[in-house]
Amino acid sequence: MKSCFKGGFTLIELLVVIAIILILAGLLFPVFSTARLQARKTKVKSEVRQLDVAWKAVLSDYRTWGLARVTMGDALQMDLSKVNYLQKGNPKKILYMEFPSGSVDFKDPWGRIYNLALGVEKIQPQGYGELFRDVGAWSLGPSGNATVTAEHITSWK
Repeated sequence: MKSCFKGGFTLIELLVVIAIILILAGLLFPVFSTARLQARKTKVKSEVRQLDVAWKAVLSDYRTWGLARVTMGDALQMDLSKVNYLQKGNPKKILYMEFPSGSVDFKDPWGRIYNLALGVEKIQPQGYGELFRDVGAWSLGPSGNATVTAEHITSWK
Protein backbone atom coordinates (compact mmCIF):
# COMPACT_ATOMS: atom_id res chain seq x y z
CA MET A 1 0.00 0.00 0.00
CA LYS A 2 1.33 3.42 -0.96
CA SER A 3 1.24 6.39 1.40
CA CYS A 4 -0.02 9.66 -0.01
CA PHE A 5 2.08 11.62 2.50
CA LYS A 6 5.30 12.97 0.99
CA GLY A 7 8.16 13.80 3.38
CA GLY A 8 9.61 17.34 3.44
CA PHE A 9 8.37 20.89 3.26
CA THR A 10 7.02 22.82 0.34
CA LEU A 11 8.76 25.94 -0.87
CA ILE A 12 5.93 28.11 0.44
CA GLU A 13 6.24 26.65 3.94
CA LEU A 14 9.98 27.30 3.99
CA LEU A 15 9.51 30.89 2.83
CA VAL A 16 6.88 31.51 5.51
CA VAL A 17 9.19 30.20 8.24
CA ILE A 18 12.10 32.31 6.97
CA ALA A 19 9.86 35.41 6.84
CA ILE A 20 8.73 34.83 10.44
CA ILE A 21 12.34 34.48 11.61
CA LEU A 22 13.32 37.70 9.79
CA ILE A 23 10.42 39.62 11.36
CA LEU A 24 11.40 38.43 14.85
CA ALA A 25 15.04 39.32 14.24
CA GLY A 26 13.99 42.77 13.01
CA LEU A 27 12.10 43.33 16.24
CA LEU A 28 15.14 42.39 18.33
CA PHE A 29 17.82 44.51 16.56
CA PRO A 30 16.75 47.86 18.11
CA VAL A 31 16.86 46.22 21.54
CA PHE A 32 20.44 45.09 20.92
CA SER A 33 21.59 48.54 19.77
CA THR A 34 19.99 50.18 22.82
CA ALA A 35 21.69 47.69 25.12
CA ARG A 36 25.03 48.29 23.36
CA LEU A 37 24.67 52.07 23.79
CA GLN A 38 23.80 51.66 27.47
CA ALA A 39 26.85 49.41 27.96
CA ARG A 40 29.10 52.06 26.39
CA LYS A 41 27.64 54.77 28.63
CA THR A 42 28.19 52.59 31.70
CA LYS A 43 31.81 52.00 30.67
CA VAL A 44 32.36 55.74 30.20
CA LYS A 45 30.78 56.55 33.56
CA SER A 46 33.20 54.13 35.21
CA GLU A 47 36.20 55.57 33.36
CA VAL A 48 35.43 59.22 34.15
CA ARG A 49 35.09 58.30 37.82
CA GLN A 50 38.43 56.47 37.67
CA LEU A 51 40.02 59.57 36.14
CA ASP A 52 38.47 61.69 38.88
CA VAL A 53 39.88 59.43 41.62
CA ALA A 54 43.31 59.14 39.95
CA TRP A 55 43.78 62.90 39.62
CA LYS A 56 42.56 63.49 43.18
CA ALA A 57 45.20 60.98 44.30
CA VAL A 58 47.86 62.93 42.37
CA LEU A 59 46.77 66.12 44.12
CA SER A 60 46.80 64.36 47.49
CA ASP A 61 50.31 62.93 46.97
CA TYR A 62 51.99 65.98 45.40
CA ARG A 63 49.80 68.94 46.49
CA THR A 64 49.99 69.96 42.85
CA TRP A 65 48.99 68.51 39.49
CA GLY A 66 52.62 67.96 38.56
CA LEU A 67 52.11 68.95 34.95
CA ALA A 68 53.68 72.07 33.49
CA ARG A 69 51.39 74.97 32.59
CA VAL A 70 48.26 73.66 34.31
CA THR A 71 46.34 76.48 35.96
CA MET A 72 43.07 76.39 37.85
CA GLY A 73 40.09 75.42 35.74
CA ASP A 74 42.09 74.51 32.67
CA ALA A 75 40.15 72.35 30.27
CA LEU A 76 42.50 69.60 29.15
CA GLN A 77 42.39 66.37 27.25
CA MET A 78 43.75 63.02 28.38
CA ASP A 79 46.58 63.10 25.89
CA LEU A 80 49.78 61.05 25.98
CA SER A 81 51.54 63.27 28.56
CA LYS A 82 48.70 62.88 31.06
CA VAL A 83 48.34 59.14 30.43
CA ASN A 84 52.09 58.72 31.04
CA TYR A 85 51.92 60.81 34.20
CA LEU A 86 49.23 58.57 35.69
CA GLN A 87 51.11 55.44 34.57
CA LYS A 88 54.29 55.82 36.63
CA GLY A 89 55.44 58.87 34.68
CA ASN A 90 55.35 60.93 37.86
CA PRO A 91 58.43 61.59 40.07
CA LYS A 92 57.54 58.91 42.65
CA LYS A 93 56.71 56.37 39.91
CA ILE A 94 53.25 55.76 41.40
CA LEU A 95 50.71 53.88 39.25
CA TYR A 96 47.53 55.94 39.61
CA MET A 97 45.52 54.28 36.89
CA GLU A 98 45.97 51.42 34.44
CA PHE A 99 45.12 52.11 30.83
CA PRO A 100 44.49 49.70 27.97
CA SER A 101 47.83 48.40 26.74
CA GLY A 102 49.25 50.38 23.87
CA SER A 103 46.85 53.29 24.30
CA VAL A 104 48.38 56.57 23.17
CA ASP A 105 45.41 58.59 24.32
CA PHE A 106 42.71 57.53 26.72
CA LYS A 107 39.59 57.52 24.54
CA ASP A 108 35.91 56.84 25.14
CA PRO A 109 34.07 54.11 23.17
CA TRP A 110 33.23 56.62 20.43
CA GLY A 111 36.93 57.33 19.80
CA ARG A 112 37.10 60.77 21.42
CA ILE A 113 39.63 61.77 24.06
CA TYR A 114 38.30 62.35 27.57
CA ASN A 115 38.20 65.94 28.80
CA LEU A 116 39.51 67.11 32.17
CA ALA A 117 39.32 70.20 34.31
CA LEU A 118 41.77 70.48 37.19
CA GLY A 119 41.59 73.12 39.89
CA VAL A 120 42.37 73.79 43.52
CA GLU A 121 39.03 74.86 45.01
CA LYS A 122 36.76 74.91 42.00
CA ILE A 123 36.83 73.95 38.37
CA GLN A 124 35.19 75.46 35.35
CA PRO A 125 34.57 72.72 32.80
CA GLN A 126 33.65 74.06 29.38
CA GLY A 127 29.99 75.01 29.41
CA TYR A 128 29.22 73.80 32.94
CA GLY A 129 29.95 76.95 34.96
CA GLU A 130 31.78 76.74 38.26
CA LEU A 131 31.84 73.50 40.22
CA PHE A 132 33.27 73.42 43.71
CA ARG A 133 35.53 70.42 43.35
CA ASP A 134 39.14 69.72 42.43
CA VAL A 135 38.72 67.48 39.40
CA GLY A 136 36.20 67.00 36.67
CA ALA A 137 36.32 64.46 33.85
CA TRP A 138 33.77 64.10 31.10
CA SER A 139 33.01 62.56 27.73
CA LEU A 140 31.11 64.32 24.98
CA GLY A 141 28.99 61.20 24.56
CA PRO A 142 27.78 59.59 21.34
CA SER A 143 27.02 62.87 19.54
CA GLY A 144 30.44 64.41 20.19
CA ASN A 145 28.78 67.82 20.46
CA ALA A 146 31.04 70.24 22.35
CA THR A 147 28.01 72.20 23.57
CA VAL A 148 26.77 70.75 26.85
CA THR A 149 24.01 68.22 26.22
CA ALA A 150 22.29 65.45 28.14
CA GLU A 151 24.51 62.99 26.25
CA HIS A 152 27.63 64.21 28.07
CA ILE A 153 28.81 61.75 30.70
CA THR A 154 30.44 63.46 33.67
CA SER A 155 32.30 62.40 36.79
CA TRP A 156 30.38 64.82 39.02
CA LYS A 157 26.84 63.57 38.36
